[in-house]
Parts: sequence; structure tokens; C-alpha cells
Amino acid sequence: MDSFWTIKAAEAAATIVIELAGFANTNTFGVYDASDSANRVELFDGAAVTASRAVLSISANGSVWVDWVDTGIDFAANRFGYYLDSSTRGSGGCSSVIRR
Repeated sequence: MDSFWTIKAAEAAATIVIELAGFANTNTFGVYDASDSANRVELFDGAAVTASRAVLSISANGSVWVDWVDTGIDFAANRFGYYLDSSTRGSGGCSSVIRR
């Protein structure tokens, strides 16, 4: 299935190319554990701008690293999905996973 991803190299980079959304200033974007969608790591917050970058690594033991810093969050394996969340941003917000 194409709804989950794995990192096949030592690390992967994510870049915001452009963000046009009603909640652009408050959205969060990140990755979630394929085994537990509530287990999430934020890569970008609403302050991120065009061409913002984050480097994501998931160690063999499942520890998730962003920009070479251990987040303290562990995933069950090297399988993850992306999410976009505006659910805590007032009425009309939502949280969803991203399918490719």
C-alpha cells in the first residue's frame, strides 16, 4: 500500500515548497507511527515558511530524530505516514493523514 513510508537511507529530508491554507499560520505537519497514529512527531509548525527544511531519521531501535536531535519519541518500526493537523486551531479545523 502507498499510505506508509520507510526511510531506506540513513536519513530523509522534508522541505515545504509552498503553503496556501486558511490555517497556514497554525497548521502542524509531521510524521506518525504506522502502528499507532496517535504517536506523532512534528516536523513543521505554523511559523514554517517556504523552503523550510527538516531532516528526519528513524534509528533501528525506532527512535525518531529531527535535525539530528533525538525527539524522545520511538516508533514501533521504520514505517510512518505524514499528517497535517489544524484540529486545535479553532472551529473548522481538522486532522488528517496524507495519502500519496
